[in-house]
Amino acid sequence: LVRKSEQKQGTIFADLSPSTPRPPALLARLLVVLCAPFRWGGVGRKVVTLLRSVTPLFPLSIQTIWERDLPSLLEVLESAGFGGNDGADVTGRVVSLFQQTIETADADFRVAVGDALQQQCDLYAKDHVLKAAVYRFLGVVMQATHDQHFVRLKLELIYGQLDHTNTQEKVGAAFAFGAASCSHLATVLTKLDHAQQLIAAPKRSGGFFSGFSRDAGFADTEQIQTSILLMYGHV
Repeated sequence: LVRKSEQKQGTIFADLSPSTPRPPALLARLLVVLCAPFRWGGVGRKVVTLLRSVTPLFPLSIQTIWERDLPSLLEVLESAGFGGNDGADVTGRVVSLFQQTIETADADFRVAVGDALQQQCDLYAKDHVLKAAVYRFLGVVMQATHDQHFVRLKLELIYGQLDHTNTQEKVGAAFAFGAASCSHLATVLTKLDHAQQLIAAPKRSGGFFSGFSRDAGFADTEQIQTSILLMYGHV
């Protein structure tokens, strides 16, 4: 696969068999996992090594970034050992790498990565660290795309699946809304204003609160209000 993609950069997707994850899905999965680099026996180092080996599967613009930045990221992970935590210090570097990758990609690739993140979201239903990473990455993609429909759908996804009782998820969601607002301020404000209005409205059976996913747990109105205010604060 790598040899084929090196020979035909314009047909990367066509060279892959139907059972092989496409580059956008591979990118989404691996970089999310990379936000918990010290789990599973130091999975971060393994992920970076894998990314370096599959780099030729990606467009040349992305290859340039990865060839420059992945070696230094691997050095950071190797010097940190097993860390013993979820790698908060590494997350910022990974988000920056993801942002540079998305900014240099074309519009179709960006949307494909965003859709892949959405499809994988259920995998992290009980993992607040990785779920927050998905939110951050979706924010980066929303900031980089001009597709208003895509942005509205992703904002609804984040808000609908957000666990309002968990701080990590709330911070990740606020980051996403803030990033999206850089390019889609009116759309983000419309979503937040609508959410604020529904919070203030009387509770009705089958209304706003019934729309939360199972991850929202037993969040009360005050916790949800805190989430909304945090999002406003990032806009």
